Amino acid sequence: MILALALSVAWAATYCASKKIGGSRGVIRIHTDAKVVIPKGALSDYLTDKGIKSVLITVKMVEVFDKASNLDGLDFTFGPSGAYFSPELELNLRGDYINGTNYTLVNEAGEALKFTLKKNEREITFYLPDFSSYSFDLYD
Repeated sequence: MILALALSVAWAATYCASKKIGGSRGVIRIHTDAKVVIPKGALSDYLTDKGIKSVLITVKMVEVFDKASNLDGLDFTFGPSGAYFSPELELNLRGDYINGTNYTLVNEAGEALKFTLKKNEREITFYLPDFSSYSFDLYD
């Protein structure tokens, strides 16, 4: 599987962004067309349990391109590992990331996340229940 994937991927571009988030709302812009929104109070229980006022949230996004230099998919990794939150965080993608026909973001277990799609505005929001690794294939 790894060899087959390596042969089909020509190259990848990596973006990483971090921001200290406390009890208020936060936005982490990963790329012009990709951001994570942390709703107000989403980290409150985690911060209280850890006895801290804020935590550094890190988001890594990898754009995967095929041999013809077409954007084929996105991979996301979030940290810190073990952080929890409620309500769910929002991963917002727009623009060229919404050109495909597949709007499924899956976690490490292959489970699809719920989302809302504004196709006319070329925008999709996925709701992240935990810090897992996620994959988004742009095409079926």
